[in-house]
Amino acid sequence: MDIDAFWDIIEAARAHIGPGRPFDEVLTSRLASLTRQDILAYQERFDQVHAAVYRWDLWAAAYLIGGGCSDDSFIDFRAGLIAQGRQWYQKAVASPDSLADHPAVTGTPGGSADIPLFMSSSTTQHLAPLGSRAARRGFMPHGRASGARATGPATRLRTWVRTSISTIRNRCAAASPAWPLFS
Repeated sequence: MDIDAFWDIIEAARAHIGPGRPFDEVLTSRLASLTRQDILAYQERFDQVHAAVYRWDLWAAAYLIGGGCSDDSFIDFRAGLIAQGRQWYQKAVASPDSLADHPAVTGTPGGSADIPLFMSSSTTQHLAPLGSRAARRGFMPHGRASGARATGPATRLRTWVRTSISTIRNRCAAASPAWPLFS
């Protein structure tokens, strides 16, 4: 499965969410209609895009957005980022600061705000039907995302997130020449 086919599945699932039809259920239905080989190919591509956002700058953004972010929560955050669709995924990869404008962060209703940035562990399992590579190797994460969302006026939050990510990035780079550890 090429990257375009992978994102087509995600976007098609996003297009069919609604009241009583959350994203994970729609995606599961779409995947269930695929052949076994296509599901395996989807899983392989999911693992690749999920691993590609295992970066310290995105983890810092997740930490600020969620009011904290453990390693388990970061797994759920990365799945949530994929569920936002290709456009938000690519924006976040190019500039994690762009997440400060995401509807789930600003509190804007509708659209991408209907799919949380922090997926629950059970929803993450729907996105990756065969489990993560870590789970398949016997390293199953414990716990789940807290689901905590930052509160307060949207403009203040956006400014704080942008400033904090830059500050964290600069402090980490100054503290250790080996930083970033996850890139």
